[in-house]
Amino acid sequence: MQPKMSVRFGVLALLLFVLNLTFGLINQGQPAWAAPTFAASEFRNLWEYSDKAVAELPGSGRGYTWGPNSFGNLQEDYQEAAGGKRVVQYFDKSRMELSTTSDGKTFVTNGLLTKELVTGKRQDGDNKYTQLTPSTVQVAGDDNAGGGNAVAPVYASFKAVVTFQPGENVAPNRTDQNINLNIDKNGLVTTLDQPPASLKIDNYYVATGHNVPAVFSSFLNLTGKIWDGSKYSDGKGVYGVNPIAVTFGYPISEAYWVQAVVAGQPRNVLVQLFERRVLTYTPANPDPYKVEMGNIGQHYYQWRYTNKEVPPPTTTPAPVTTTPVPVTTAPTSTVSVTPTPMPTTGLTGKLVYDIIADDIYADQIYTSNPDASNKTKVIQGSYPLFAPDGKRIAFLTDLSGTPGNPAGTVGVRSVKLDGSDAQDFCKLNSNDYALLTLERYSPDGNQIIIDAISEAASNLFVCNLSDKNLSGPLKYKQGLLGDVYDWTSDGKNALWQAPIAGSSDKSALYYGNANNNGNDGVAVTNGQNLVNSDLNDTVTPKYYASASLSPDHKTVAVGGSVVFLVSLPGQRSPYEDKVLSDFSNAEQVVWSPDGKTLAILTQTLVSLVNLDTGKVTALLEDVAQVDWSKQ
Repeated sequence: MQPKMSVRFGVLALLLFVLNLTFGLINQGQPAWAAPTFAASEFRNLWEYSDKAVAELPGSGRGYTWGPNSFGNLQEDYQEAAGGKRVVQYFDKSRMELSTTSDGKTFVTNGLLTKELVTGKRQDGDNKYTQLTPSTVQVAGDDNAGGGNAVAPVYASFKAVVTFQPGENVAPNRTDQNINLNIDKNGLVTTLDQPPASLKIDNYYVATGHNVPAVFSSFLNLTGKIWDGSKYSDGKGVYGVNPIAVTFGYPISEAYWVQAVVAGQPRNVLVQLFERRVLTYTPANPDPYKVEMGNIGQHYYQWRYTNKEVPPPTTTPAPVTTTPVPVTTAPTSTVSVTPTPMPTTGLTGKLVYDIIADDIYADQIYTSNPDASNKTKVIQGSYPLFAPDGKRIAFLTDLSGTPGNPAGTVGVRSVKLDGSDAQDFCKLNSNDYALLTLERYSPDGNQIIIDAISEAASNLFVCNLSDKNLSGPLKYKQGLLGDVYDWTSDGKNALWQAPIAGSSDKSALYYGNANNNGNDGVAVTNGQNLVNSDLNDTVTPKYYASASLSPDHKTVAVGGSVVFLVSLPGQRSPYEDKVLSDFSNAEQVVWSPDGKTLAILTQTLVSLVNLDTGKVTALLEDVAQVDWSKQ
């Protein structure tokens, strides 16, 4: 059974290894060929994962993810970094950034360069920006030196069609339709009667409201040879377990046909902007090089360091050879702007969530208002839950190597909202499971349900906070499955998931006495809208990825192949039979205190859905778990 769908849960058997590799935690020797010189070993590891094969093996069948050379190793301003500076390295296709967790561990991020180039807002901290001029560098084709590619749109051309705020410039779902939109250098969008090639849309990203053509979807999920730290492995995801979260970001524009000059020749090129990268499709290119990444690393460096508002760096950029390149300091700036809060008026309570980091139990936990304003860093940890009174946060933390705790020890810890008064409770050995998550707090605050996920099953354990003992796995009459467990606010009744009697491939949700081991459980669903198991076992049925009870105990919100709402037995929900078809495989569905809004987590993005108006607000990204306080 594959119980979770986020970046943490995509491929359980390979998950820990690939994430560590992706963020550069595996030591390697020097390559035999003249690779770029790296400012940090973590940069080398990430580069070699995808680009070593391209550089070293003839006929790899793909282009570079980063590029053959580096042309800038710098220290750049970033408010939250140690000393206000972080080490970065520029490549043709992007920029690597070295960050450090509170306990000194380093990890690599991939800059949101597209956003900065289009808006002109250079990001100098989590919430600090410097307003420059939007980039006038061409997004595709040859360099425009001497006016050789003057016809092609520039990054600033896309300012009126990109999405950076919820509801801004979103497009309708056009799945299975042809790509027929054109954009010119002035940002004018027109519809083509006869597009240069017949390309169909195959995916719609609710998170940002944009369609992605099949040629780009295939590229995002490209497999091939990668370097696993000691040898080449074939058939692996070239861009990691979750390409959207790790490499590309979400699409922020539609795919547009543009006119550009490529290798001195006029060409029709399909261009789409993502948060971190730009993808192009050139029909005239030979296979397998029709789809390529734009040289956004080059473009960003040119914009940042030749822009008249910012002086150039103290060293002249040049292709890096085997001679070490010194890390230099980029110029400082003084202008900052504050991002506009997202409009979700009338919502009460607080959100708690963890932003995905390199180590699986060492994310960064934040709290905020429901509109994402007043974002406050709390502590390092993963899978947070609010206590019933909203005054404390429980989460999982890696205890490996701390006194009395062997490698692999993961503990349940609780802190106040300011991160103080840490209290430790139950411990588990993460080596026994592919993943551990906190599922639910009991209404009296004395227990926490833990979902322990293996490759073949998902079991629920109970952490008793009073004596710090772990009990379970829970056994119910129907044969309890994981991913779902919730209580009514008085603790008398519960919601759980179990196989449907007599069926080998379907599960249902049940509701009944919380203290009767499922003996009086009544089916709430009948196996509709289930999620398929991705594991090759014959035991696990199709299942629901999430479900939760509304505050008034009338409605169950269910995350299956779609998000849908059903009434509890004996109740008449105001949202009965409501279906949110744009949200599939939702890892979480969390109710607002007033029971009128859902926070839905899909593919690491949190969206708020007003159930009365249907309004969707994309709120947070790169999130592993979210909870909403009832206070």
